[in-house]
Amino acid sequence: MGPETDPVVIVRFIGSTQLSTDLRTLLQSICEQIALNYRCLIHFLPNKIQEMRELLINLLGESSFHRPLVIILDALEQLSDADEVRKLWWLPIHLPRTVRIVVSTLPNKHGILQKLRHLIHDEDYYVELIQRDRKICSQTLKQQLLGVKRKVTSGQQIYVNEAHAKVSHGAGSEAHAYLTDVIALQEDEELRLTFNAAVILRASVTAFGAGWWPLCTNCG
Repeated sequence: MGPETDPVVIVRFIGSTQLSTDLRTLLQSICEQIALNYRCLIHFLPNKIQEMRELLINLLGESSFHRPLVIILDALEQLSDADEVRKLWWLPIHLPRTVRIVVSTLPNKHGILQKLRHLIHDEDYYVELIQRDRKICSQTLKQQLLGVKRKVTSGQQIYVNEAHAKVSHGAGSEAHAYLTDVIALQEDEELRLTFNAAVILRASVTAFGAGWWPLCTNCG
C-alpha cells in the first residue's frame, strides 16, 4: 500500500455489544460495509454461516491496488462458540494481494492463539503486545488525534483513564466496553472514525494487556 492508495478500513470490536459476539451477524456487517464502500450489490444475504463466509470471500475480490481493503477484528476470544466458531474455520487465510486481515486475541483464552498458529505457521505474522504505561498510552492517543486536529475532551479522558485502570487490574473486557462508550460519545462521525483508528490501532489496544495481533497477509 503506497501513497497513491485510498484504503478501505473496516474495524470490529468483538464483545463491545452482545450482537458483536455472534459470528453470522459479524460477517454480515462486514459484508455490508464492503459492499457499501465498493458500491456493489448484495443480492441475497444467506442464513448459514458457511454461506456468509463464502459471500465474504467473494466480496474480498472487490478490492484493488488503488482501494485496498484492511479488516481488523479485535478480541477473537469474545466470540460465541456456537457452530465451533472458536476453531476459526471461518477465517479467510488465502487472501487477494490487496487485502489484509488483522486479528487480536488474548494469549490464553479458548486456545485461539494456538489455533491461529496451526493455520498460519510463519512467526513473522505475529506481534506480541505487552502492557504499556498509562501515561504512554494517553500521550500516544493525544499525538495521533492532534495529527488530524482533534482532541479528547476532559470528560472523555476520564473514561479512557478508567479503561486503562481497569486493564491494569485485570478487567480487560470491562475496559473494552469503556473505550467503546467513549467512541459512542463522539457526536461527529469523522471524529468517531478518527477515534476508532487512533485509540485502538495506536494506543489503547496496548492497554488491553498482553495479547497477540496475528497479521494474515496472503498467508499459507
